[in-house]
Amino acid sequence: MKLLLLLGSGILLVLGLTGSGAFAAPKETCTGPISGSHGSVTVTGTCAVVGPLTINGNLTLDDGSVFVGFGPAIHITGNVNVGKGAQLALGYNRAPGVLGPDTVDGNIVANQPLALYLGNSTVHGNVVSNGGGTADRFYNFPIKDNAIDGNLIIHGWTGGWWGAIANTVGGSREIAVKTCCIMRETLSFSLFYFSDRRNMPTIYIVQQRNYGFFHFVWDCFMVLATLGLWLIWIFVREMRKHNQPPMC
Repeated sequence: MKLLLLLGSGILLVLGLTGSGAFAAPKETCTGPISGSHGSVTVTGTCAVVGPLTINGNLTLDDGSVFVGFGPAIHITGNVNVGKGAQLALGYNRAPGVLGPDTVDGNIVANQPLALYLGNSTVHGNVVSNGGGTADRFYNFPIKDNAIDGNLIIHGWTGGWWGAIANTVGGSREIAVKTCCIMRETLSFSLFYFSDRRNMPTIYIVQQRNYGFFHFVWDCFMVLATLGLWLIWIFVREMRKHNQPPMC
């Protein structure tokens, strides 16, 4: 009797799993305009949102693909996975400081993306980006005016400008990126503003300038002009750089 019950339970479980898969929304591929209600979507080229969009599942950006989600309202019930060299644009359809309708119920996870544009959006999970970017062209990486219930983690991105500005983050925040990789003598300025659930804002202003040939000649001139006293300033300057928080 027990054996029959176990066999019956196993059959019901198999039928339940196969049935749920059979009635699940089919996966789709996007290479052009998209709107309406869909199942899980994989972007293989350039996918542009032209009207309100609901994805009942995951949004996956293949390597080198582009998802343009500026403007219309977007709701993704699953996760967003961004591949190597891909670009994700989501939100930026409200005034600064105002949350828009765009919502991701899961996580946004990017593996070596070329760029991320995330603004005025709600993410109920984590936002995680590892590596990516390029030194061949000036790309931006703005994460602005979002409500992120989980963690915000950005590691190893290299590009022209990036900023994490006025985000409400419920979890931890870890930022370590590289800027000023193209225009060596151009000052890179990034402002980081986070507001947590306890209304305790943290503000970081990071300025970074690469040391070039002009700076070397200037230091040599000042060392000679000050009879070596400029060496003290060089020591203090380098110690200040060393003691800065590892934000860039």
